[in-house]
Amino acid sequence: MARNRWDRWPWQPRLAAARGWRTWGPLVAGAAVMACGLAIHWTTFAYDAASTQRAFNTVAFAHLGAYSDIPSLYFRNHMWQHALPYIHYQFEYPVGTGLFAWLTSLPGGGVAGYMAINAIALVACGLATIWLLGRFPRANPWLLALSPALALYVVLNWDLLSIVALVLSLLLFQRRRDGWSGVALGVATWIKFFPIIALPVLLAARLLEARGVPLSERGRAVGRILLPFAAITVVVNAPFLLARGAVASNWFYFFRFNAWRGVGGSLWSLVSDGHMTGPTANVDSAFLTLAGLAVIFGLFVWACRRGAHSEQLVAVTLLACFAWFFFAIKAYSPQYDLWVMVLLALAGAPVSLGVAFGAADVGYFVMAFTWLRISSKAHWFGSDVLRPAVAIKTALLVVVVAWAMWEIVRPRLRRSPALPVVEPEPSFELADSG
Repeated sequence: MARNRWDRWPWQPRLAAARGWRTWGPLVAGAAVMACGLAIHWTTFAYDAASTQRAFNTVAFAHLGAYSDIPSLYFRNHMWQHALPYIHYQFEYPVGTGLFAWLTSLPGGGVAGYMAINAIALVACGLATIWLLGRFPRANPWLLALSPALALYVVLNWDLLSIVALVLSLLLFQRRRDGWSGVALGVATWIKFFPIIALPVLLAARLLEARGVPLSERGRAVGRILLPFAAITVVVNAPFLLARGAVASNWFYFFRFNAWRGVGGSLWSLVSDGHMTGPTANVDSAFLTLAGLAVIFGLFVWACRRGAHSEQLVAVTLLACFAWFFFAIKAYSPQYDLWVMVLLALAGAPVSLGVAFGAADVGYFVMAFTWLRISSKAHWFGSDVLRPAVAIKTALLVVVVAWAMWEIVRPRLRRSPALPVVEPEPSFELADSG
């Protein structure tokens, strides 16, 4: 009679089940959380009033959490007519987002069909992100899977498209598939642009690994990432830039829009009491952003020169960089908190830090969207309620940056070695024979 393969080690089925739960558990939890997010947006799926952005926004803002940029821009740009962004109209996002928004409008079905197609794609990206996080040794995918941000922002905008590409890029980088890592990073960048922050970190990590090798080999290490990234950049953007005229002008609209964009929900709305204009804040924000990123990058290089493995520091360095960028940016969008939660999970941050940031995020989300609903009737709300919520969220970003920077330097700090204990030598004296 054949013996059961578990007879010898009866505990192994339990261990196998535990490993399976660590893999599938976060996916199940994340799916449930995102389902709650879709339920919050039910008003959006069921919208059947006037086909204008103003009418949709009025209905969506009346229900907390129901608003989404996706249908709002669908109505503004008349996307049921299938006009191509950058060719026929200006679009305030990079080309990757514009093309995805256009492609998902082609099947038709009205705003409900458009929203459903986008929701399916974004939920798939959310699940893929959670699964990819489980491939990193230090990551805690539960931190993202159970995060309120996953529910609040799953269909608020198209951020999850860029997030999953960034996380894939980092996993490929960790597995030394640098060419494909550069491709994925290029995709992430031309969906939301600010993932370009990761490019110098990845390049520096490979260069610091290659210390002591010939210059040609170091150049190849850089090229394996940089050339595929550049190729994606050219393939995605060149058709619009080479068209010149109005098309090229529409392509640059993304940069002009962000240059003109006003101050809101950020550090600068706190220090200026809402009176600083967008162009005025550009210089201050750019200076603070670059200064902070330079300090973080310097700590990364210093830690690597003190013996740290550069690959082990990439996640925590990117967490510090992105959190600082969001801290210093002049206009803060609520869905940026989703990026922070993803990177907290990737870096294996303490659960207490994730919970604290998640609580601040929920508070900011509720206050920000309540303000959009009642601002015309309750002017006091902005200064007495929304402003403290912005301050708490901004302070938590500083805490995240501080924790990440401490994680970079803490293992590398030089400590004075303990003084050796010196035992007294035995004394041998000759006995007096006389």
